[in-house]
Amino acid sequence: MPSSKSASKSTSKSASKKRRKVTQSVSREYLAKVRAFMEEFHDHPKCATFRERVNWKKLGLDDYPEIIDTPMDLGLARRTLDECIAGVSSPPTHKQLEKALLQMAKDVQLTFQNAITYNEEGSSLHEVAKNLLHVFERRFAALRRRMPPDITQAPSRAMREELVADIGRLDADTGVALVEILRGAANKVVVDLNVENGHGIGGAEITLNLLTTEEFWAVKYYCIQNRPEKMFMWAKFRASAAVPLAEKEPLTLEALVEEMQANATNDWYADEPGIRASAPQIGAGAAAAAAANGEANDGSDGGGEDDGGG
Repeated sequence: MPSSKSASKSTSKSASKKRRKVTQSVSREYLAKVRAFMEEFHDHPKCATFRERVNWKKLGLDDYPEIIDTPMDLGLARRTLDECIAGVSSPPTHKQLEKALLQMAKDVQLTFQNAITYNEEGSSLHEVAKNLLHVFERRFAALRRRMPPDITQAPSRAMREELVADIGRLDADTGVALVEILRGAANKVVVDLNVENGHGIGGAEITLNLLTTEEFWAVKYYCIQNRPEKMFMWAKFRASAAVPLAEKEPLTLEALVEEMQANATNDWYADEPGIRASAPQIGAGAAAAAAANGEANDGSDGGGEDDGGG
């Protein structure tokens, strides 16, 4: 008969394997989103000029090679992304996921930056490229933010510092609720302080480096689900079936961990008004989105003077 220690170790390995399987399946779905994102930019009419390498000899742009060190275009960026996706393991790792995402961003940014660098400020193509770069970077930031976390990864110091900031953004009620939830941690995560000091949350301090990996991601999930902008939207549309985590009673630490694991395949930032409002679209309604965000309309169809594109 196996000892309780070996049985516990076996259960831990099984749980870890299950979490990896869930997270990696999300990675495949996310890679598909990245590919669709690249395809949208490549196929959009305003990006037509940037789909192929600049034929500087045909255009008589003899100084192009002297000014542009690394030519790039959206067609090559898309092919590079496809090769990157084809080369990942099955299922892909988060490291491969990050590599594919950053390579795509690097190539697309270089495409537009080359056009901005080569063409004079104020020229049609310069302004088109500048506007498209702005749109891409804002939408890419939203896409990257939605990259599913690797809930098996032990948190780094930078990740803990980011979580400190997340906790600091919680309102008083959800902050105090989090403290009460964490009182159920095996380690002494919550340290009671003198309330008069006004330090920590509700007279208590959370020691994040005492959290287990599972508990860390559960707290991260809690903070995202209870972020102020989502709570505001939930309060505005209270008829919604969604209920903030802080209002689910009773919510123990174990229940929070289970809920986080159950939602590992979901977009933790779903229904975030901040991203939708700040990420202009390049499809239908682009002008309205740009105007709402105070962005300049490039006023062209992507064509321009006989200058270099990407």
